[in-house]
Order: sequence, then structure tokens, then C-alpha cells
Amino acid sequence: MKKRYVVLIILGIVFAFFVILFFSLKNRYSDKAALLHGEDYARVAVFSSDAEKFTFEDINSLRVGINSSLVEASHSSEGRLWYDAFTSFSKARVSDIDRAFEFESEKIVAGGDFFKLHSFNFLSGTRFSLDDNFFDRAVIDEEVSFKLFGSTNSVGMPLYIDSREFYVAGVIRVEDTDAWRAQFGESPVVIIPDYYEDANLYSVYEIVLPNPVSSYAHGVVSKVLGDRGEVVDVTDRFSQKSLFENLKNFKNRSFVTRPIAYPWFENTERARED
Repeated sequence: MKKRYVVLIILGIVFAFFVILFFSLKNRYSDKAALLHGEDYARVAVFSSDAEKFTFEDINSLRVGINSSLVEASHSSEGRLWYDAFTSFSKARVSDIDRAFEFESEKIVAGGDFFKLHSFNFLSGTRFSLDDNFFDRAVIDEEVSFKLFGSTNSVGMPLYIDSREFYVAGVIRVEDTDAWRAQFGESPVVIIPDYYEDANLYSVYEIVLPNPVSSYAHGVVSKVLGDRGEVVDVTDRFSQKSLFENLKNFKNRSFVTRPIAYPWFENTERARED
């Protein structure tokens, strides 16, 4: 009898742990969307393969299509109906202003409201603003800052990223996670704004938009996008329904039919789902 009570207590503790974990994960992205606009908003992400990457013209067409769908559905607002961000990943050559010291770095080109959707640990300075007409501010990690300037207090200092001159807006400490290392390894990282001059190809598009009923936001983006890229309802991924669907289809969950390299933030959440 005593052994039975011990087993029941252990099962109760395990059950309570998973209930707490479930609700903390469930609210992870719904809270983020709510902070940006309100409770009836969702965050949707699109991940593309190399063959399906977006140009800036594609992004604009997607924006127009999504906005038209929302207006047709009688959504109206005195402010913006949605926030979005688009991202590309590549290598860059980074050097001091005299070009005396040069090294290779990972480069994130961030467009739209990237820093509203992704948080970083700033050691000094802050994010760059896309209202800057010159698009010449960059966020660098602490390794780049130390290599070029000998400290993390390098805000305002000039540097070259590829052939373009930038000034340091902020210095970040990168994430110490398996997902971050899987994408970037031990390489230093720089984040620059999309200045619309180069033919950048974006592999990730993210948007926070109205979601008056379950899966509405996902449906709007999927309809406008067509059969291009993988659309993920990030807000809904930790709902009870989604978690049970993942459990039911667990053995096939890792099947991927497109050659998509997910960014660090998506791999982090996929690991949490598993």
C-alpha cells in the first residue's frame, strides 16, 4: 500500500511538471504577439529553401497580398494592422576602418521589424533603426568588438562589412545554445539592416497579424504565399491541439520534403516541441 502511494505521488509530481511546462510554452508566443498588438494576434513564419528564397519585390508582393486579404475581411485599424520581418544569412568579410585587420564573419541581414520579433542581450548600445536614411548602423557580437576595438564598448566606432562602411549601433552577447552553434558554429556574427541596394535573397519571413479565430492568420499567409516555402503558426505551436498532433504523428514529425535550413530560433522551438 505504501509503495502504491509513493508511485501516485511521483506520478502527480510528473503530471504537475508537464502542466506547468505546457502553459509556459503555450503562452511563449501568444504573449509576444499580444505585446505587439493585442490578444487576437498571431505570429506566423515562412521558411524557404534555397530555390524558393524571396527577393525584396517578393516581400512587397506578399505584404500587399496579406494587407488586401485583411482589408477584404473587414479588419481596420488606426495604426498598423501587422508587423513583419525578413532575414537572410550569409558570410561577410569584416575589417577595421584602415583595412589593416580582416576576418570572416557570419552575416544576418535584417529587414522590417526584426528586433521587435527577436531579443538579444546587448552589452552596450542598442539595435539600429530602419528609420536611419543611410542604413549604416550595425549590431556586432562581442567577439567582433574585441577583435576590432579591444572591448565591448565600441558604440559609434566605424568598420567595414564587405565593401560598405558601417558604425556600431550595439554590441551583443550571442546565445549559448546548441541551435545557435548549429547555425553559426563558433564564428563571430554581425547584423546589418537591409539597405535595399544589393540583390538579397531572404530565407525567412515572419509576420504578426490579426487572428480572430484559430488558424486564421496561418490561412491568410498560406493563401497569399501559395505553394512556396513552409508556413508555421508559431503562436499556436504549443497549443493543446498542436502538441497532441505532434505526439500522434511523432514518428513522421521529422520528415521534411523541402531542403530547408531552419534558423536558430526555429530550431530552438522545434527542440522544445520534441
